[in-house]
Amino acid sequence: MYHFLQAWLSAFPQYNPGTRPNNTVTGPAEVNLFVESYGGLYGPIFALYLEEMNAMRRNGSFPFNKTLEISLASLGIVNGMIDVKTQTGYDPRFAGNNTYGIQAISQLSMYNTITAFEQPGGCSDMVNQCRAGQAMNQFGDNTQIDFICYSALGQCNDIQNTYSTSGLSFYDIRQDFPSPIPSEAYLEYLNSGQVMQSLGVQVNYTESSNAVYYDFGATGDEINYVLSDLATLLSMNVRVALIYGDADYICNWLGGEAVSLQLAQVAPYPYTLNFGVAGYADIVTNETYVGGEVRQYGNLSFARIYNAGHQVPAYQPETAFQVFARVIFGTALATGQPIDASTYRTTGPPNSTYQSSAGASAPNVCWVRAAPDACTAPQLADMQAGKGVVLHGVWYENASQYTPPASTVAAGKPGTPLPSTPAGSATGSASVAPTGVFVATATPSPHKGGAGRTVVGGVWVAGVALAAVVAGW
Repeated sequence: MYHFLQAWLSAFPQYNPGTRPNNTVTGPAEVNLFVESYGGLYGPIFALYLEEMNAMRRNGSFPFNKTLEISLASLGIVNGMIDVKTQTGYDPRFAGNNTYGIQAISQLSMYNTITAFEQPGGCSDMVNQCRAGQAMNQFGDNTQIDFICYSALGQCNDIQNTYSTSGLSFYDIRQDFPSPIPSEAYLEYLNSGQVMQSLGVQVNYTESSNAVYYDFGATGDEINYVLSDLATLLSMNVRVALIYGDADYICNWLGGEAVSLQLAQVAPYPYTLNFGVAGYADIVTNETYVGGEVRQYGNLSFARIYNAGHQVPAYQPETAFQVFARVIFGTALATGQPIDASTYRTTGPPNSTYQSSAGASAPNVCWVRAAPDACTAPQLADMQAGKGVVLHGVWYENASQYTPPASTVAAGKPGTPLPSTPAGSATGSASVAPTGVFVATATPSPHKGGAGRTVVGGVWVAGVALAAVVAGW
């Protein structure tokens, strides 16, 4: 990734945020790195590597004038697996007692699984054994330590997989497996002949590789300890934002919250003292909607996004965008207001207790290119028996089940905003498209769930600033 950024920003300086108009001097390329799921492990490592390369560049380890300084401004982690030891213990807790009132496993199973996690030779104990040897196994070539770490991962996976008896989606506890959200339509798009030709690729697009997955698992890669990396980033004034959809099981928000508190304990002194005592504040998405809650002190934040599964933007796109923009701008995640990161701390209740209704599970969509994860067992059996019909990448029992998309959907054109304007008042020149970044001055009422009167003030920031954001991301 580092070498790609060096090549890309050098070859296309117009995309380098360090390039300023009417200035021949190129400043640091300030970038914002956002990762998701397993990115909770590689994101911190990638981020710290960028900073290490900058240090090597400054000390002359490689040519200063022939390379670019790539300065990391923020690291956002969405429903990340960051620390197995901290998070796995919350899997049975979330499955048995969550804010949707869904009991995915019995209370007895929940307590038995928690005991199995904590007992000698269990997940927690095995993780400690693995980590004790990882310092001597930097390249994963010590077979003895690999086996210990592989065994530890197996113990932890057994804890997590207790949930599989529920028949619910690992990525959205409100949905039966397989869940239709997010849509797998992009698989058809990326495999279309026109797109493949435009990209110049020789092979079709496959979503994931089991070969790579098993090779990572064979070394117990998931056991890696990265909280120290995140703590180092905080000491370098990099913004670290942990963002969790509260319906996800596999990287659930209870475990994410525990990670944030654990991180604060290994972070520099101000965080140790202040983060844990910060209260939860509403995330004001727009004039009528609160999209979640956030605990924030300085550059560290933990956000719980309501009614969102594993891939938060697929469920709550507007709230995800507001949080994304506020992380990049370095403003308060709750409101978008400017803050002094050296002293800012959210106020509110000490715990996030908002309860929500799960609603009915949506029917699955049997995308052929994602069949194992998108189709039910009976659908797979019928498909293998040659039954049914495939239309636009989806398997149906018969063609009459297909419903064509509406022809009235407004299509976007690159570089041209849609002919709709957001609610609220835009500032700046009328010729500059607003970004949709919302800065709240109050909280909507009723402030949970978004359906209510417009009683909150706010402002939509003009689009001139977003060009730097896009270039930096």
